[in-house]
Amino acid sequence: MTIKDAIMTTRYLGYNYLWADRFCIDQGNVGGVHDQFCNMSGIYRSATCTIVTAVRGDPAYGLPRLSRARVQQPHAKVDRITFVSSMLPYEKIISQTRWAGRGWTYQEELPSRRIIAFTDHQVYWKCRSITCCEAIYGGKPEVMQDLISHLPETQQ
Repeated sequence: MTIKDAIMTTRYLGYNYLWADRFCIDQGNVGGVHDQFCNMSGIYRSATCTIVTAVRGDPAYGLPRLSRARVQQPHAKVDRITFVSSMLPYEKIISQTRWAGRGWTYQEELPSRRIIAFTDHQVYWKCRSITCCEAIYGGKPEVMQDLISHLPETQQ
């Protein structure tokens, strides 16, 4: 499910190619695996963006918002005013995920020029100059606004 959602996201962004380490590295070819491992930072550095599944689930979990419902944004209405939470910051959410506990994580995150991180709470955009989230609208890169406007909300 996660790969299907990543393909959908890639298409929404207008790209034709998706490199998924799980399927693009032949695990049965020991020499090939070693060569790919040695080239990982170059792969991520050359990518337009890295899609991160920052959730607690397994590969069948999918990307929250697309094939899985997300945690609702806390809010309260007082008279005619609605107060909303900006949700937790990227670093806090990421540190609680399965992705943060993997050995590859630093090899994926550090060389990547841009990251789109799907979490159970919201979508985050991170690049070398800014980290922003879906819950706060000001100052987002155009690609983040464009992506969010195109991704359907799950009906679950």
